[in-house]
Amino acid sequence: MPNSLLITIFIISILGSAFAFAFMISRFNQDISVIKAGIFGVTGYFFLYVFVSSILLFFDVFTISKTVIICASVIFCFFVFSLVNIKKFKRIKFCKKELIVFIAVLLAAAVLSGGKFGFYGMGQDQGVYQTKAIEFMYGNNSNELNFDYALKTLSDPADYIYFRDKVRELQGYYLVGQTEPFYADENAGGKSGLEGVYHGLPTWPAILALFGKMFGMSHMQECQTIFFVCYLMITFYILENFKIKTLYEALGVAVLGSTPLVVWVSKSALTEMFLTVIMAFFVYLSCHKNRDVRLFMWIPVAVFSVYHVSVYTLMPLFVICGWLLLVTDKRKRAVIPTLLMLAVYFWGFNFSVKLETLYTSFNYLRPINKLGNVIPGFNVDNNELLLILAVILLICAGITLLIPFIVENSKTVKLLEKVKANAGIIIKASVLVMTVFVMIAYAANNRGFLLNPNYNPVALSFAAGIFGTPLIFAGTLFIKKDTIKDTQTVLLYWMFIYILFWSVTLRSDIPYFYYSGRYDAPFVIIPVLLLLAMYRDFGKKEWIPLICLSSVLLYLSYDTVMIKTSDDTKVAWDTVEGELNKEVKPGSAVIIDSNTNTLLEWMLILKASGKEVYPAAEDLNIQTDKLSEFYDNIYYLYESPEDFNIEDITDKEYRPLYINTFVHSEDLVNGTESWIGYPEYFDSEENHTYMYMYSKN
Repeated sequence: MPNSLLITIFIISILGSAFAFAFMISRFNQDISVIKAGIFGVTGYFFLYVFVSSILLFFDVFTISKTVIICASVIFCFFVFSLVNIKKFKRIKFCKKELIVFIAVLLAAAVLSGGKFGFYGMGQDQGVYQTKAIEFMYGNNSNELNFDYALKTLSDPADYIYFRDKVRELQGYYLVGQTEPFYADENAGGKSGLEGVYHGLPTWPAILALFGKMFGMSHMQECQTIFFVCYLMITFYILENFKIKTLYEALGVAVLGSTPLVVWVSKSALTEMFLTVIMAFFVYLSCHKNRDVRLFMWIPVAVFSVYHVSVYTLMPLFVICGWLLLVTDKRKRAVIPTLLMLAVYFWGFNFSVKLETLYTSFNYLRPINKLGNVIPGFNVDNNELLLILAVILLICAGITLLIPFIVENSKTVKLLEKVKANAGIIIKASVLVMTVFVMIAYAANNRGFLLNPNYNPVALSFAAGIFGTPLIFAGTLFIKKDTIKDTQTVLLYWMFIYILFWSVTLRSDIPYFYYSGRYDAPFVIIPVLLLLAMYRDFGKKEWIPLICLSSVLLYLSYDTVMIKTSDDTKVAWDTVEGELNKEVKPGSAVIIDSNTNTLLEWMLILKASGKEVYPAAEDLNIQTDKLSEFYDNIYYLYESPEDFNIEDITDKEYRPLYINTFVHSEDLVNGTESWIGYPEYFDSEENHTYMYMYSKN
């Protein structure tokens, strides 16, 4: 599909999605605004894109064009339905406050999130996602990858073993049959010994590929800026639902928009920026005051289930939210969201296992098999995992169906009335227990710091307004118990308690920022929202906005570091998609310097564009002679911070073809982190890329 047609269909689909959401908002007696319809329209489109791509990927028939056309068709049906019922539209609202916030968010996004990091390559998650997206852009849509082109040239067993071992060094490339993330036995790799899949679920690379296809490879990450805007605007709409003061609304958006953790992921190629949108939309739906709107809370869970394997760590949160709303709603049809959550989650699990067996099973079995330390002999394999999961989901479904009948029982009604009357005491006790739990865990894991930023509950607090979490703990104990009565605030408290539990048990340690701390980004919204929702009942507490404002000012000093320097960039985008890639003709052989870094950066992206790539052997003369039997042109790629001359390693007539210098930067800056753990600068150095060509003619 031509890029111009792809862009046209994409834009029309977004507009159609916005119109459909405007109609839906109107149906639920909510005010309509062009901005709100647009934000929800964009969010809804990408939710649909992810879910449709998961279905196509499951059956191994994915292409960017197919996904876009199917999404456009679904949206067209909603659009037609909206037109048929257009008489039910209310008058479009114009809100000056919303417009001001939207303009401020756009400016913040342009300044803070505008510049993106470059290409990283295999060895880190975002480089793997970029590489898989490039595969999609070139039309290499098969779920499994292979290097079978090399079999024709590797007749010498020693050459084959050398090639195979170098392929196994591609961190983030899992061979078929591999059972450990960083180890592959002799039987892995399918028939050729070289077949494998990329790390992570491919639904996120499918989004990157869409933007890369429409706007160019170097702009694939620009979608992150769109998600950054959607995230902050959804936060604003959540705060409006809680009827927070305008000043608090602005500060809540400012804290989340400036926290370096979110800014960093919005500049990267990692999954967490879109996860923040998924979580924000879940909070928006589940905490909405209109109970009919809450019936759609399963939708973000469905997207999460096929987007990131970590959904299993959040399912208890989602399901219990569904149960709490079922108890308060009391309508039979309120069982639908929770049942759909369980169903789409099971679909997501099967999707994940089929496409990423090693990645999925490793994530699931690692925490489950920790029980072996408690229960002697306890161990689970993949087949048993599926059975255990199915049983758990069926039990949850059974509980869901029973709840409406249980709450109708007279004894249960009296019990629920008592619980509601004492909701404040229950929440206070729960938060107090969690406070003690966190403090005990902190004392057991602390490394001698007063405030150790590498301990995740501390890091989460630092990312959510510096002192947000301690203020929640303190405020909960002093707030009047009878003010904690609305369902929305209770849900936020539950989410907060669960996320703290998650941060202590499942992700307690953060080796360094920002890469290892990115897992907190989707959940930073919860303590910020709870803090503002809780202190609205405290009357005049001007010092709360001042603390939030001071956090923003502190954050901006670290944001400036990211504005000035691109992090996690091994190769500049103009090098990846520029002259170097264009100079090499498809079907040619490319020999890549066999030091690990160069292989990780270049081997798979050059292969994706049709080049046949080989790691450099010890003797380039012998390797050149062997490859000359099969290729007219052979290219040699070398990267180094030092000057390089190919005549030092071969007497073959390789002529210089391309030389480029770019900045290589990393965030592994041991010893330069501040008291809150964020780097004060990024390590960077100049790197040189050399390309030479040998022709046998």
